[in-house]
Amino acid sequence: QRAQELRQHAAAPPLTWLFFGCRDSNLDYLFKDQIQAQLDSGVLTRLSACFSRDPDARQRLGAEKYVQDAMLARQDEIADLMLNQNAMLFVCGDAKGMGKDVNDAMAAVLCNYVEKHPQLVRPLLEALPASKMPVDLDATSLTKPQALQVLMQWSTQKRYVRDLWA
Repeated sequence: QRAQELRQHAAAPPLTWLFFGCRDSNLDYLFKDQIQAQLDSGVLTRLSACFSRDPDARQRLGAEKYVQDAMLARQDEIADLMLNQNAMLFVCGDAKGMGKDVNDAMAAVLCNYVEKHPQLVRPLLEALPASKMPVDLDATSLTKPQALQVLMQWSTQKRYVRDLWA
């Protein structure tokens, strides 16, 4: 609904990209019709659906098994959106498995992208709150702990919102 409101009032409608994961496309692809309607209307711009226990659907749709796999497969696009276009990322799901795996995948996305664009290291590190962790501002890469700190900072800025349950 919020994306629909933004689309109506924005000069340039925002990109809305849903990474949706479930076990079986026939049994628990919740809101499939509504998701398709949002795609058809343009409110939802892109969909990456994942099916962990439905190899037929994965093959038929060219889908990944898990959300984190889909994110890693599109990591440059995601990193560009987050780092250069001030995007927001919302993650909903299981805290133990999917939530942790998506968080780790996002850290990898940042590290991999920054490795290709080392000029981003210094601004990212300078923007982090003061920490007891030593920071090398002349570094040309981002460590996983630093990437996790960036994600935590985005979380406090409401750019990386996680709604996870056990």
